[in-house]
Amino acid sequence: MLSLIGCLAISLNPLPVPPRGWSTWTSFTCHINETLVTEGIHALAGNAKLKKAGFNWLLIDDCWGGCFEYDPANGKCLKPEGRDENGNLVINKKKFPNGFEPLTKLAHEQGLKIGIYTSVSAITCGGYMGSLYHEEQDARQFVNWGFDLVKHDTCGTDCPIHNGCIQNATHHMRDGIYEASNGTVVYALDHGNPVSPQRVFNPHNYDVTNKEAITKLATKPEEISWVWVHKMKSEDTDPTQHKGPHLIKHWFDRDDSFVSLMTNIHLSAKIPEYQSSGTFNNPDYITTGAGGMSWSQYRIEFYSYVILAAPLLLGNDIRTMSDQAIDLVTNQHLLDINADPDCIQGSLSRSLGDTEVWVKPLSTKDFAVLLMNKGNNPTLVNVTVNGWLENDLFPVMLDSYRVDDIPTNTTIVQNTSSKVFSLQVGAMDAALIRIVPHKVVV
Repeated sequence: MLSLIGCLAISLNPLPVPPRGWSTWTSFTCHINETLVTEGIHALAGNAKLKKAGFNWLLIDDCWGGCFEYDPANGKCLKPEGRDENGNLVINKKKFPNGFEPLTKLAHEQGLKIGIYTSVSAITCGGYMGSLYHEEQDARQFVNWGFDLVKHDTCGTDCPIHNGCIQNATHHMRDGIYEASNGTVVYALDHGNPVSPQRVFNPHNYDVTNKEAITKLATKPEEISWVWVHKMKSEDTDPTQHKGPHLIKHWFDRDDSFVSLMTNIHLSAKIPEYQSSGTFNNPDYITTGAGGMSWSQYRIEFYSYVILAAPLLLGNDIRTMSDQAIDLVTNQHLLDINADPDCIQGSLSRSLGDTEVWVKPLSTKDFAVLLMNKGNNPTLVNVTVNGWLENDLFPVMLDSYRVDDIPTNTTIVQNTSSKVFSLQVGAMDAALIRIVPHKVVV
């Protein structure tokens, strides 16, 4: 059985560390085309800082399929074109007149990897053709087009969680991708639309009227995606194949707001035990610099994804990304924490008033600690390193330690034996520190 803790020496692991790159969805939704993707490829590959920092994934999301009639308000498809005479998915000729092969070829020539989207249901979130009952065939088609990742979404009401339909579709798609690509293509499962636990446990769905929620929200432990996915993986006859899913999104799509950010990272906080190398919990795309939050809130966003060891997939307009935003997401000291080889997801150790403390054990036997201030005034944020009930590192107990500032790679305190370390954090801002033990209590 696969361990859930730490990075494993897996012979066929197409995603050993969290991926970095850009997706079309958050900023453009259904308004995508060949020009946008081409410009995105050149924007990613052409920026020296992004390239050096390993931002090498470009993900084409929903709304690429054939369509006869569109909703003018949002670009969603009202009348999908369907499949061709061989049962294959059809590319939208207006949006992608040259098909996908030139785009995958260009991405690979530029040193990038490129992903595509489909849905568990017969119709995608955007109203285009999905993959229900065509999983293996579509997997072969995606691989033949040259894609390196397949995102499998879960919109719709025609494939419930309660009768095993979604579980079976997941199994067929991931096995199809593995067989078609010899284990080289990443399988990203989006179980946040909505195939997640209910926010309020309501197993009998009292007063729930939304059909999709009734169909897909888990009401039993075995219906929660990260639970049955790991059970499915544990039943693989050869765990070194590591068929996936390699990414599991667990809540709704994010938007460029602080409320959306906090909602998704707090859902991640509940499941650190289910992350390992090649199986990353995904709180959805980051929106760094898109304009909906303050700069200090974007710092909270990026530091949070770093401490979570989460995928760093941008959802802004990569073509107009500011130097300030690029400098934040390419800070190598931050990226090293995000991609620490143990792949441990950070835990929310304490939430008190407007402050939060998150802790991530590192492979160096140090601790990365996120100190967050959600209030409107600067405040001291404390991290307690000894004791019992109040200890943020429990059961670790430190007698003496050093404190470093991670973004600047500088030392704040060379040696201290204080039970509590306090740092002033600005209004609606965060700090990311490293605690280096000198001596532990035995």
